[in-house]
Amino acid sequence: MNEVNATLQISGVEVLARQINKAEDKFESFAVSINQTFNNVREDLSDLNCTLLSKVLSINYHSCWDISRNCPSSKGKDGLYRISVGSEVKSVYCDMSTDGGGWTAIQRRQDGSTDFYRTWSEYKQGFGDPSANYWIGNDEIYELTNNKDQELRVELQRFNGDTAYAQYSTFYVGDEDTKYKLTVSGFSGTAGDSLTYNSGSRFTTKDQKNDGYSGVNCGTLFHGAWWYRSCTLSNLNGEFGQSGVSGGKYTTWYYWKGNEALKQTVMMIRHRN
Repeated sequence: MNEVNATLQISGVEVLARQINKAEDKFESFAVSINQTFNNVREDLSDLNCTLLSKVLSINYHSCWDISRNCPSSKGKDGLYRISVGSEVKSVYCDMSTDGGGWTAIQRRQDGSTDFYRTWSEYKQGFGDPSANYWIGNDEIYELTNNKDQELRVELQRFNGDTAYAQYSTFYVGDEDTKYKLTVSGFSGTAGDSLTYNSGSRFTTKDQKNDGYSGVNCGTLFHGAWWYRSCTLSNLNGEFGQSGVSGGKYTTWYYWKGNEALKQTVMMIRHRN
């Protein structure tokens, strides 16, 4: 009988031990779950903080570069954000993925639904929808670059899907008194340098000729608005053409694909490292 009782006691201890182990496993899983929940909440709060500050209140954020530095959760999340530019709050497109992110798009052409053959006043103020096609505004480009510490990246895409880019280590634009004079240098990239030629040129639109060409207005000749010289090797604000068309009046980048009309273009800037 004593042996039976001893066996029962041992068996009971083993059962109790197994129950304790199961309880410990459950508690450990629960602790891991709670910890993960707290981490998720922390990330959500971080996202909420960035959303409130950069997309609604725009406190202290003057570019997509500022947002990327102060909101780590924005990394890889391309899209619309709100920033303070001068005395205004602007909705802009931020590329938070390319080459480390932090790029503020100053121009986007995604399709032909937006007319870019516009007046001096319209280019001064900006127009379009930053989620699709837009020009941020010449006054805004001046405000964003007047510290002369910005770099420019131009992303290009053909209708067949081929892509290329041109990057410039120096990019800034003067104010309206200078006719938004362009300074650009330090090319690198895969698309060829089709913009340095325009450095030192003033901005021209169809209703205001500031180019260096002795003939007609380059803006009307090339159906766009740009820092035309005599006249240009690039025309990213030109007429949106369809696949296969060629001509200087279209959205072109000469040292990549000549006068072939491009499907998509993006010009974006960020603080130079």
